Amino acid sequence: MVVVYFFEDLSQDFTQLLNESNDYNIIIQAGKEPDFKEFKAHSIILCARSSYFKNIIYNKLATNKSDPIVHLKTDISPNIFNVILRYTYTGALDLTNQTGCDLIALLVAAEELIIAQLIYYVQKYIIDNESSWLLTNLVNVLHTVFKLQSCNIIQDFIMDIIYLVAYLMANAKPQYSKLLPRHGNVYIDSDIIESEHSVIISSWIEKKFEKLSCKFILAYRGTRDGFDSNISYYMCETIIAILVLIKIKDSNKIIGGYNPLGWNLISHGYYGSDCFEDACFEEEHWASANDSFIFCFDENSNTHTLSHVENPEKAIYNNSCADESWLNFGGGDLVLKDQRGTCSKCNYEKTILEDYIFIAEEVEIFQVQMPKVQKKSHNMEIERKSKRAKLSR
Repeated sequence: MVVVYFFEDLSQDFTQLLNESNDYNIIIQAGKEPDFKEFKAHSIILCARSSYFKNIIYNKLATNKSDPIVHLKTDISPNIFNVILRYTYTGALDLTNQTGCDLIALLVAAEELIIAQLIYYVQKYIIDNESSWLLTNLVNVLHTVFKLQSCNIIQDFIMDIIYLVAYLMANAKPQYSKLLPRHGNVYIDSDIIESEHSVIISSWIEKKFEKLSCKFILAYRGTRDGFDSNISYYMCETIIAILVLIKIKDSNKIIGGYNPLGWNLISHGYYGSDCFEDACFEEEHWASANDSFIFCFDENSNTHTLSHVENPEKAIYNNSCADESWLNFGGGDLVLKDQRGTCSKCNYEKTILEDYIFIAEEVEIFQVQMPKVQKKSHNMEIERKSKRAKLSR
């Protein structure tokens, strides 16, 4: 049986109900003098659509049963409250004539009224459509949105801009190096990315934007060591924390991922002693990692996509066999064998490439070194250099 939904007609009917205010039993006073307006509404609509209004209205009705009209007050401006009320009634959101300041005020109001869908969409809308205004008002917006617990999307966007600009300014004007940047330089021996990219990646790994301590030790480079999964696996099997960088052939895209565990999970003790019987297993093995992520840099537009693990239990796939696609994030989100790779959404937040299949022009794998594990990492580096020497003979 086919079910047909006439949402447009339903939305129009509820618009008419709001405009005509027939049988209203709620009066909401929005704003302050001189910017002040009364809105008439229906409790059955507000309670059905908003847990915030439901709690307030039920409490008012319980304490004042004699008055059939419930009176509410809010400091939200009439313009912003009108947008929210129409969205509540119709499910439609019209932001056509709203300024950047209006949109930030709408975010604040949506946070107060606990409207999660509005919070998510308005953040995306500001980033996609009001980026120029946002760049000229970064500090003021930052002071406002950082008080809002649900606005992590725009918070992350602003912080990325601020610290990237600070880094570029510091490199352009060395005389101010004592003031900028807060994070310092993050060196990386890469033919794929620049130092500003390494700063961004370091901030993702360390989850902070100042006093970054990441060090990246090159373990494998495809054009130097050969595009062979057996070689890359052999040279990287002792690494615990791994950064993968891939330059896509005939493209302006750079993709990659961070694996805090490494892929030789058997030798690292993630599966227990009963798994040491064979070096290559037929069954699937997964390792849980909350901090793993994949990403994409677009060199043309200077933008990036960051995708955190969505299902931590399947963050890292390990088949413990170099003959297969051993470099595997999420069982399919980012997979590479030799120079051929695939990207599809499986266990991470979003896909990082529009194309499912790609060919790697260059591949680099780095050991991510932190101060607390540097001694252990130094021993791994000695072992890896020994392996490279054996391969070159």
